[in-house]
Amino acid sequence: MTYEEEMKQEEIRRQKEQEIIDLQAKLSSHTSEYGDWKMLKAQEYAILNKPVPYNMDDYHQVREETRARINELQEELKQL
Repeated sequence: MTYEEEMKQEEIRRQKEQEIIDLQAKLSSHTSEYGDWKMLKAQEYAILNKPVPYNMDDYHQVREETRARINELQEELKQL
């Protein structure tokens, strides 16, 4: 492998790693619309027998898609 090819592969690796970091932040950040905090708030509403003011189907779908993408990227990194 040439130096240029190695550098290109390293750049691809860095991009994939950064995307994983960004996606993980999307799932955990208290400022993300799809962060863990929203599930905690939904549980709080349920405990208080109040309606959940969020579309939890959408929330769940986006989180599942995000996790799937993280898994896909992690597999791709293993192949590099």
